[in-house]
Amino acid sequence: MVGKLFKLVAANRIPVRHARLLAYLAQLLLHGQSRVLHEIIYAQNYRAWQQTLRTVYPAVPRATPAPPPKTLHPESAAKDAHQ
Repeated sequence: MVGKLFKLVAANRIPVRHARLLAYLAQLLLHGQSRVLHEIIYAQNYRAWQQTLRTVYPAVPRATPAPPPKTLHPESAAKDAHQ
């Protein structure tokens, strides 16, 4: 998150003041997670914590990377060039 904020500030897309506030809020959220973890595990169990995480942070489908272009090995490319 901080990296994204840095890029936005560097590109002059958001003011430094807003980035500072967002970074601070992210820090508070991150700091509070450990206490929520202990509270949920104490009150229920670890599976409840995992379910809470899945609810709060749903899985984001990742784009499948494009396959690398098909290239010949340097040795076979040289052989094909001489034929």
